[in-house]
Amino acid sequence: MLSGAQAQMPTPPAPVHVGSPPPAPVHVGSHLCGGVGDSSLTQLQSRATDYNLGFWMVGGPGGAYLADVPIEIRSGSRTVARFTADGPLCYVKLPGGRYTVTGTHNGQTRSVQVHSGSMNNYLRW
Repeated sequence: MLSGAQAQMPTPPAPVHVGSPPPAPVHVGSHLCGGVGDSSLTQLQSRATDYNLGFWMVGGPGGAYLADVPIEIRSGSRTVARFTADGPLCYVKLPGGRYTVTGTHNGQTRSVQVHSGSMNNYLRW
């Protein structure tokens, strides 16, 4: 029996992670997509200097502009950005380096190798 003191339960140990570390969260780098319609495209292009990577998504022999394309950007095996492009032109701001930009449209996946500083890359379907 305790007199004048309360029994204290020991603090449980912090959980220990066994095995490989959990994957790092996907960081959506600063990005801006759009360009549907002439005025939207002009407005988007006026902001290009705020970013260091640019790419277009086009389809068919005439290069029709595409939108609603899920995009993943990887540096080696690490995903650094993931978003859905709501227009045919996207600008992204990422650290200097080489990247693989991948998009999927109508069940077909396309990829392009790019480097920061390149602003006129194309994903073509």
